Amino acid sequence: MNSKNLYLWMMSLLAIVGMAMSGHGQDADPAIGPRGFVRLLNAVGVGNGKLDFMIDGSRVRDEGYQFGDVTGGIPRKPGSFMIAFRRDGLETGETKVDVIKNETITLIPFAEYVPASDRKEACWTIRILRLKQSDTDKSLG
Repeated sequence: MNSKNLYLWMMSLLAIVGMAMSGHGQDADPAIGPRGFVRLLNAVGVGNGKLDFMIDGSRVRDEGYQFGDVTGGIPRKPGSFMIAFRRDGLETGETKVDVIKNETITLIPFAEYVPASDRKEACWTIRILRLKQSDTDKSLG
C-alpha cells in the first residue's frame, strides 16, 4: 500500500469512527435495568467472507459484517464479556471488554500482517482497537 492509499484509508477510517461515535443517545429501558453499549466498526479489509462478531461465544448477527459496516449500540448489562472477531484467512482476534452502565465502547477490528518468527509462520491476524465514550464524564466541561 503506497502512502497516498494509506492516507486515504486512514481518512476514511476516521470519518467512519466519527459517525460511529456521534450517535450516543441510547437510553436504558427501565423494565430491563441499566445498560452499557458495545459498537462495531469493521475495518478488516483482508480475508474471505464476512466478519463474525461474537460476544461470549454467540454471534451478534448470523449474516456477519462487511468491510465498513458500523453497528449501533448493542446493549449489554454491565459486566465483563469476551469478544471475538473471526474471518476466513486470518487468525481470530479476541479481547475482554468491561461494559459499564451508560457508557459506550466502540471496537474496531483490523487486519495486521505478522512476519514470520522462529516460532510461527507469517500470517494475517485480527487486532482490535478500542474507543471508549462516556456521557457521564464531566471533567471536560
